Amino acid sequence: MSDLQVETGSILLEDVYTSNGVLLLKKGTILNTTHVELFQKHNVESVKTVQLTNPENILNTLK
Repeated sequence: MSDLQVETGSILLEDVYTSNGVLLLKKGTILNTTHVELFQKHNVESVKTVQLTNPENILNTLK
């Protein structure tokens, strides 16, 4: 099982793939508990996220 630490409500800054190259979640997804469980199920070790504090800055980051 992965030791990945992510917070629900944070936003993915990059697409997330399984070790076999299957897309799990797309960049811009706002994470919830189901997403975190999906990461654990697929042993995702790291993801790049940002907390949703200033939506305008986040939208610029995702471009």
